[in-house]
Amino acid sequence: MALKNKERTVVQCTVGRSSDGKRIRKSFYGKNKREARAKMEAWKKACSRDVLYAGGYSMKGFSAWVDEWLSVYKRDNGIREYTYQNTYKSRVEKYFKPYFGQRPLDSIYPIDVQKFFNLHRDLAQATLDTLKTILVDIFGKAIDNGLCIRNPAKNINPKSSKLTVSKRVYTLRQWEKAVDWCIEHEQWDVLTILKSGIRRGELLALKWTDIDFEKRQMAVNESMSPPVMDDNGNRTINYQVKTSASNRTIPIKDELAEYLSRIPRKSERVFPCKNANAYGKSIRRVLARMSEDCGIPCLTLHEFRHTYATLLKEKGVDIYYIARLMGHADVKVTDKKYLHVDPEALRAALVI
Repeated sequence: MALKNKERTVVQCTVGRSSDGKRIRKSFYGKNKREARAKMEAWKKACSRDVLYAGGYSMKGFSAWVDEWLSVYKRDNGIREYTYQNTYKSRVEKYFKPYFGQRPLDSIYPIDVQKFFNLHRDLAQATLDTLKTILVDIFGKAIDNGLCIRNPAKNINPKSSKLTVSKRVYTLRQWEKAVDWCIEHEQWDVLTILKSGIRRGELLALKWTDIDFEKRQMAVNESMSPPVMDDNGNRTINYQVKTSASNRTIPIKDELAEYLSRIPRKSERVFPCKNANAYGKSIRRVLARMSEDCGIPCLTLHEFRHTYATLLKEKGVDIYYIARLMGHADVKVTDKKYLHVDPEALRAALVI
């Protein structure tokens, strides 16, 4: 905002808000509007780390803060590189920074956040929910550090205009056909996921030393992530598990142990692989062939994981045991995302 003050032009900008929510402005003077605005911009750049502390308020640009948040609370806090790059950094760079830019944190209100989500209603609901979770944490940590006094994302309820596509699962009969096909074609990697429910990355990281053939159990303590580019432009592969709950030991049936013992030991890993993305492409062709041969839907490896959890539930296994087998820290995740009910199973449950 430019004002005339005697023979000088005054440009004002909001630099934050006081504890009672009132705007705090700073004035810059010049012979004309251009000179005054130039002084204002120079002052903003001169502020250390884009922060001005005075009288209990702060000015911190959103983009400057989110870069620090990414570094301190995500990358340096033990999150695996693949998750950091693909869950956090990529979304910050693609969605948040272009929209909020260097707006001071205290100048962003719930209506601004709602407008952001309205603009991205074409995204899947799960993506919107993830974006909200990230944004709530960004502002929550800013509050903890005294950089703003409210969390404008906390009570926002983003709604997607995109139809939700549910994960598919096999019926017990379809699962049995898939298992028989894998045995016939010696597709031991697919069989392992069908019979254990482990993640694709956990499968590719599995070592021979992780399998106790005598006790019939398998230790999951690593997960192979697809390669990512680090800050120096180098491709790196991480073997860190998804969460601490992913570290687990799961029992395996005698049949699976027998088939795994047939695999030639050419590497320390049971299913040696240099690139998880390349493996994903090759295995999709295998699954398509299995689907055609068996006359069953063509599911993904991750949907095999959903199938495993669902079939265990239908067999009467307690959901807390299922969550442990799946490597979930919160049983709500197992219940909400991984358990699917077959309509025929519901029909069989009818008693009246």
